[in-house]
Amino acid sequence: MDLWQHASISAAVAAGLYLSTHDSTSAAALALAGTLVDCDHLVDYWREAGLNLDLRRFWGHFEGGHPVQLWLLGHAWEWVLLGAAGWSLWGWPAWALAGLAGLLLHLVLDQWVNGFEPLGYSILYRACVGFDARRILKAPHGSPQA
Repeated sequence: MDLWQHASISAAVAAGLYLSTHDSTSAAALALAGTLVDCDHLVDYWREAGLNLDLRRFWGHFEGGHPVQLWLLGHAWEWVLLGAAGWSLWGWPAWALAGLAGLLLHLVLDQWVNGFEPLGYSILYRACVGFDARRILKAPHGSPQA
């Protein structure tokens, strides 16, 4: 899913949260967490392409390119589970729960739209397969999975 789509959907959900609670801090946390988690793509890009600010090359690396590895350190169901456990155990403030909801929204949208294997957004799974993009991304129709 594209960054602008994440930003738009997160902003809409955050607006609904604000309209129902009048809590601007929580609404901002949801919108930011639902969007900025994609900054972890920079780590993968820079690792493979070297440190540069060529945005056209950056977008092409993931859109039509073929990354060798996908670390995506922020994209992990485990962070949602750990956050939910932390909130449950220690009663974190509403804005922290809203941020967690933003991350969950982001992951659900990515799992639904992007071509990842069912466990592709598990950091444990990615680590177990050596972060090998061929084992994380689904093969296009008609292509053998490597």
